[in-house]
Amino acid sequence: DDVNTYIDNTSITTDGFNSNGIIGESGIINVKNSQITTNGNGSYGFRASNGTTGTLEHVDVFTNGNIDLSKGTSAPVGIVSETGSSLNVSSSKIHTKGESGIGILAQDNTFLSDDKRRTEIDVSNSHIQTNGDEAFGVEACLSHGSTDLCTNTVNSATTKQDKNNKDITLFLTKDIISTKGKDAYGLYA
Repeated sequence: DDVNTYIDNTSITTDGFNSNGIIGESGIINVKNSQITTNGNGSYGFRASNGTTGTLEHVDVFTNGNIDLSKGTSAPVGIVSETGSSLNVSSSKIHTKGESGIGILAQDNTFLSDDKRRTEIDVSNSHIQTNGDEAFGVEACLSHGSTDLCTNTVNSATTKQDKNNKDITLFLTKDIISTKGKDAYGLYA
């Protein structure tokens, strides 16, 4: 059975290695008028996977940390939609601070399977800011991987995508994306 979670006017703070704010593995998660702060290498502010549907409205997400390849951590991410999940983010602030941090990530780790679910994220009237070397404001790819770049960008894997009828869809409307740091990207797809 799916779990439906509604969060309003709430503050969530986590500290430590791989410490995550909100993880949705199924069902519906709606967050309004809230703040999520993570402090630690490899931490996620909000992560939706396995077909989760979510809405973030007037939410401030702050992630502080770095990628730590020696411990096998992923990059710290403000908001990620993956593996057939769908997110709608509006009137929110996403700020990541640290090496290889990602503000918003849309990815699908199942591109080698027969899973045909679409991964989608729609961001409007929001401010995405990253501060750190090799950081990404917004990124859409099949799999970010364990390094600082996508293992397959959306365009380079169209044959496999077409075979499985998969899409990664990213909508940006009236957003502000700013990055600061060496080799940082505003939008990477």
